[in-house]
Amino acid sequence: MIAQFLELEAEYTAFIESHPQVECLLLSKAEIVVLTQLAHVLKPFKDYTLKVSEDMPSLARSLELYWDLDDLLRQVINGEGKYADLNVTIRASFKAREAKYVKYQDKLAKNAMIYAAHILDPRCKTSMIKDMLTDQAETTIEVARKYFKTEWPELATISSSNPSPTVSVERPPRVSIAHWKSIQNKRAKEAESLASQATSELERWLHLDAIEWDDKINNGPEFVRLWWKEHAAEWPLLAKAARDLLPCSASEVDVERLFSGCRDEIGIRRHSLRPDTVRVLTLLRSAYCTEDDVDKTLIKEAMKLDLDTLGNSILWRPDDIYEEIDEGNTLNLPSNIIC
Repeated sequence: MIAQFLELEAEYTAFIESHPQVECLLLSKAEIVVLTQLAHVLKPFKDYTLKVSEDMPSLARSLELYWDLDDLLRQVINGEGKYADLNVTIRASFKAREAKYVKYQDKLAKNAMIYAAHILDPRCKTSMIKDMLTDQAETTIEVARKYFKTEWPELATISSSNPSPTVSVERPPRVSIAHWKSIQNKRAKEAESLASQATSELERWLHLDAIEWDDKINNGPEFVRLWWKEHAAEWPLLAKAARDLLPCSASEVDVERLFSGCRDEIGIRRHSLRPDTVRVLTLLRSAYCTEDDVDKTLIKEAMKLDLDTLGNSILWRPDDIYEEIDEGNTLNLPSNIIC
């Protein structure tokens, strides 16, 4: 609304000047400056909202969004960087709502599932948590460790990748009994030391360094999924946890959007549908809509062909196609299309 007003400020002012009865609605220059600054401040918050609701990042990347949001809020409140000249009233408004954000952050800190998914990203593991949380890092990692062991108990299984040294039971010739006992005792201590170093798959993952982050190589949206698919044999137990956690979305927007469409499925004559039937219908509609987004161009051409052939087809819903079909366009359908 503010952006639209600033874009149409000249028209708004002209309208008020031509209608004296609403002259009181004319904003002063100082108020317009404040609105301009407010639009400048709110834009990045809107961008974050759209990133969550439209891009739907995975749970593994959600922590980075929260950390960026925390830094943005701090800059606005303290008037840092590009917000140094921000109006004091706007900064005070954000400061007043900081307590609510802190309360949300406290709840987020107790959500071990988010940190566990973040740790499963081979580019992050525990490095970002240690860099961002500093004093609370070890506590947070321990909470995530307990979550892993609770949800996937097999991750606590101790295994050793280092074989124990073989201890000869026979004394070699030309070795005194005293020297031989000393060697045996030393080897026993080495075996005990290796046994103490034996650790679980989870602990080995937590103690290994994260792989180097490269924007050109491993920054794609499918990288984590493909990495776990490739390294599932190396980390069989953690791969199972990755299959459960990584598909989770960072927000409920997509699920809410999906079930909001149930009003098209459940009507006055279909109010007694069984839960399983509603579930199947909802999942089918979601799958069809996803395919529609991928093959939108092909669907437009097929729809035009169907309308030209049948004249008035009922195979297509008008809300599926977001652009009008020009009658003069020629069709470029694949030779193997099935109508």
